[in-house]
Amino acid sequence: MTPQQCKGARFLLGISIAELADASGVSHATIRAFEGGAVNTHAVKQEKIKVALEGRGVVFRVAPDPGRHPSPSLLRFDDGSSVELGQA
Repeated sequence: MTPQQCKGARFLLGISIAELADASGVSHATIRAFEGGAVNTHAVKQEKIKVALEGRGVVFRVAPDPGRHPSPSLLRFDDGSSVELGQA
């Protein structure tokens, strides 16, 4: 999960950083820093955030990037809808 996907998923779900922090057990400051592009966010905390978002119906999918390595760029929801996020 990228910082852009995290922020996008939160926005699409209509939840605040505080709500995501409560759901994931990760501090507000850590989520804010991760969404801001912090590269030192611990993998365990990233996974907790991802699991909390997935628990609300978000499915993260890796979409192929022609000519390069796979690039995570889609959010897919339980109802079958999906949203493509721009690359940073």
